[in-house]
Amino acid sequence: MKKFIEIVAGEAAYASLTSFETIEQLNQTVRQYKDMINAMELRQDLKRNLLTVIEYLKRHSCRFFGVSFKGKRKIAEDLKMSDKTITRLCKRLEMLGFIKQYAMKRSSDMQQTSNAIVIQPAKNENVPQEAAKMSDQKNNIFSKQHQLLNNTYSAKSVTFYERFKNLLENTIAQNQSLVSRMYGVYRAHSTALVKHGAFDKQDVENIAMSALHTAVIRTKTKKIRNLAGFYNGVLNKMLDRFVLEDCARVLVEEA
Repeated sequence: MKKFIEIVAGEAAYASLTSFETIEQLNQTVRQYKDMINAMELRQDLKRNLLTVIEYLKRHSCRFFGVSFKGKRKIAEDLKMSDKTITRLCKRLEMLGFIKQYAMKRSSDMQQTSNAIVIQPAKNENVPQEAAKMSDQKNNIFSKQHQLLNNTYSAKSVTFYERFKNLLENTIAQNQSLVSRMYGVYRAHSTALVKHGAFDKQDVENIAMSALHTAVIRTKTKKIRNLAGFYNGVLNKMLDRFVLEDCARVLVEEA
């Protein structure tokens, strides 16, 4: 059944979807998302394309802070990519929680038109102003730490557990008990998903690392008493989004 579209495209709708109060908040959040993408274990071409699209959306979200109403065909044309590639990249960004897409309809004939793509505020958006001013410095430190890890282990094969452990030990603390609890959370979620090849193991691992990056970055601006519990919540939401997206894709292919 075709989904009913409720939002009529126009300035009032775009204003209602505005996700940031200032351009500085928008820029800060996109910088954080770009740091997270750079830290992910992804193919270089995919990583480059994700960075390109999130930057493009930011540059075209300055009238209504965070809201872009550029159609995917126009985005594809501007970035010299195919329509399908832009659609896949936007789905990936949405799965990561970086953007949200809203179906829109024209006021003239009430037929579907280009989606509104809204950059979502980061989890630490409501931190004190002093912490916000320090975010660039902290994100730079985080990026350098991850770059050091990549350089250290680039010459040999590193298991997912080793990457997981290294990230925690180089950003939080060398605490084997914490590593075991955090990795246990990942195992509890992932085992059923990858069993018998239901989902691609690499995809699940990438999501797990993205959730871990989110949890680690959050600790830089807010005291989290139960990091394993917080990670569990973040990972659960990201995996739910991933499973729903995959099921929707299968239904479309089989229709």
